[in-house]
Amino acid sequence: MVRGSSLVLVILVLVGCRTEPRACVKMKTLCGTEESACRNLRDDVQAQFGQGAVDTLDGCVLQANTCSEAAGCVTGSAAKATAEAAANFFNGFARSVSPASAEACVKEAKTEAEANGCRAGALGTSLEEQVSQFAEGLERSRRR
Repeated sequence: MVRGSSLVLVILVLVGCRTEPRACVKMKTLCGTEESACRNLRDDVQAQFGQGAVDTLDGCVLQANTCSEAAGCVTGSAAKATAEAAANFFNGFARSVSPASAEACVKEAKTEAEANGCRAGALGTSLEEQVSQFAEGLERSRRR
């Protein structure tokens, strides 16, 4: 008898190994959202913004009482993460005042958005220098 109940327990454990996150179950209940779509959303949030953003999203969804409220959680989490990415981008942009410092800025960047800001700052500075050189060349050619 012990063997039979052990086998049942093993089967139940194996079947339950792919349990859906509670927030996805809640989204399905409130909105009819497919659990795979919810899982994909959570995976994207984690890849882009880290586990903390997923935990915040899950906590908000679990407290929601309506589909609209749960959708607000998703939208609010995306907006917050986007604002953080933009802030990181501009931090990198501000730190890279010349193409020479861009490489160091990129190496020190904590996020991809910040590294992109470093590159953009260097590109902006480089373009500004090129425009200045072009304007100086035009001025010299006018004097001749």
